[in-house]
Amino acid sequence: MICEAAARLFRDKGYKSTSMRDLAREVRLKASSLYNHIQSKEEILQEICFDNARRFLEGMTEVEKLEASAADKIRALIRLHICIATNDVTSVTAFNDEWRHLSEPHLSEFKALRREYEQRFRLIIEEGVRLGELKPLHSTVALYTIFSSVRFMIGSAPAKASLPMMWNAISSACSWKEWKPINSETHIWEKYSPQFGPDFSGSLASLRPGPHRIPCQRYPSR
Repeated sequence: MICEAAARLFRDKGYKSTSMRDLAREVRLKASSLYNHIQSKEEILQEICFDNARRFLEGMTEVEKLEASAADKIRALIRLHICIATNDVTSVTAFNDEWRHLSEPHLSEFKALRREYEQRFRLIIEEGVRLGELKPLHSTVALYTIFSSVRFMIGSAPAKASLPMMWNAISSACSWKEWKPINSETHIWEKYSPQFGPDFSGSLASLRPGPHRIPCQRYPSR
C-alpha cells in the first residue's frame, strides 16, 4: 500500500517534489506514524526499483529458455514490459527516470542490473541477425527503438487501459472510444519494423499473444 502510494506520487509529482508528509497524507497516516513503517522515501524507491529489476531479469530468463525464434523472443519481452506496466503501478517509477535519485551504492547496483538486462536483450537481437531470422541491423538502435516505442505507448495509454488495448495500440497505433494517439513516435514501429525482416513487417499484428509468450502475472499489492 505504501509503495503503491509512493509510486503514484513519484509519477505525478516527481521524486524530489514528494515529501514524507505527502506520502503520509496519501496513506492517511500521521507523518510520525509513517516513520514506524519506513525510514525514508529513498527506502521505498530502492524497493520499487530493485523489485522491478528482479521481475525483468526473471522474465528475461524465462524468455531465454524458450524454444523459439529471435522474433518470438522479442515479442515475449515486449509482452513482459506491457504485463508489468499494466499489472503494477509501482513499475511506472522504474519505466521513468526516478531511479536516478538512488544514492550510492544503490544507484550503481541498479544501473548494473539495467545494463545486464539490456545486454541480454541485445544478444537475442544479434542472434536473430546471425541466424538470418532478422535483417542485419544495429542491435543497440533496435533495442532502444523497442524501448522507446513501448515506453511511449505505456505512458500515453489511458489509466484503465487493459492488456488487449495495449496490444492493439502497439501493433497498429489504432484508436478507440477515448484515445487516439497522434504522435510521430507512436508510428516508430511502422517505420522501423521492416528492418527486422518478414516476422516484423507490417503493423506488428504479430505482437498479439501467440504460442511463445510469458504469462501475465498479477503482482500482489504490498
